[in-house]
Amino acid sequence: MKKQIIFSLATLTVAGMMTSCGKYNAQTATLNDQNDSINYALGYANGDGIKNYYMNNVDNQQAAIKAFIDALDKAYNSNATPDEMYQLGVNVGSTFARQKAEGLMGNEDLKFDYDLAMQGMKQGIEGAADSTAWTPAEAQQYIQETMMQLQAEKAAKQAAEQAAKDAAEAAQKPAVEEDTVKVDK
Repeated sequence: MKKQIIFSLATLTVAGMMTSCGKYNAQTATLNDQNDSINYALGYANGDGIKNYYMNNVDNQQAAIKAFIDALDKAYNSNATPDEMYQLGVNVGSTFARQKAEGLMGNEDLKFDYDLAMQGMKQGIEGAADSTAWTPAEAQQYIQETMMQLQAEKAAKQAAEQAAKDAAEAAQKPAVEEDTVKVDK
């Protein structure tokens, strides 16, 4: 699970970093609820990671970002292949498509929002400092705390359901009469 989250974050980060030119520029995101926040945080944390890992050795960052976002969009909406930045975009787009199909970070209760994840990624790549932007550490912390909270809630719900099931089964079983045996001494 941790590796999947890290890969998802890296993928989102790359996608975000690649969106900083022309139509790829980051815009202010509006976060209305937990689902919006987790999508944005995932994109932002990944955008920052992509910027730090992939963009340090790129001569033309704007062209690399455009190539990445174009590939990501294409992969998100279909099947694709080729060069490193293109392949990275394909990987991120495929991860986005999987997140949409399976629920954000494997949680079917969290709906993947492509636009918010991309906004977060763009701002993570650009290092945007507006009122909705988090630091990379804050985004990572939000993701971790939210996922831990959701896992705890799910575990508590499952435990309550199991307890109710066990109680219902116990109530359906006939009472067992105890036989008393007297022993003469």
